[in-house]
Amino acid sequence: MMKCIVTENQLNYIESYEKVKKLFFKFWDKNGPLLNDSIFKMFGFNGTGSEISGVRLIRDDIFKFFREWYGIDGMNKAKELFSQNNHHVDCGGYDFNFTIKNFDFNRHGTVEINVVVDLNGATVDLIMVDGDVQDLEDALNSDDYGWEIEVEVQECIFDYFYENLTLKTGYEFVLNSLSTKK
Repeated sequence: MMKCIVTENQLNYIESYEKVKKLFFKFWDKNGPLLNDSIFKMFGFNGTGSEISGVRLIRDDIFKFFREWYGIDGMNKAKELFSQNNHHVDCGGYDFNFTIKNFDFNRHGTVEINVVVDLNGATVDLIMVDGDVQDLEDALNSDDYGWEIEVEVQECIFDYFYENLTLKTGYEFVLNSLSTKK
């Protein structure tokens, strides 16, 4: 049997961390599964994190608390999102649908996701290029700016999952692959 030595400072930090976690659990017990930027701000989060009762927290800590508090219901809600046949994105001049090809929950509370963007009827408003609405497929195939369009499509999908998965279930995600179909 291996022994682990914990200093008094470490033990105090662990106890404080557990008290902070209980604070969030009490909030969710009273208010239900609620997590958004206003909640982060209410708990003193700035761009990098927050310090509560001497415990330095980042958003990942809160997502972990939320997953633990929500339990299997959070995972079921995530699976429900993934079972939808079609997802719609209307984001910063982009308008397209996508499907989830497959997903995998890993042991770290992250979901690895592979998506397929449906180019049929998908458009992008090219404000910086010529101000015209263009087929997303044509914009992606542009030698001049196609790479930028691809990055922005990924950002729109990231925003979609942040709003509909992470803030509603606590599960963070990795977009493993993005492919297209016509």
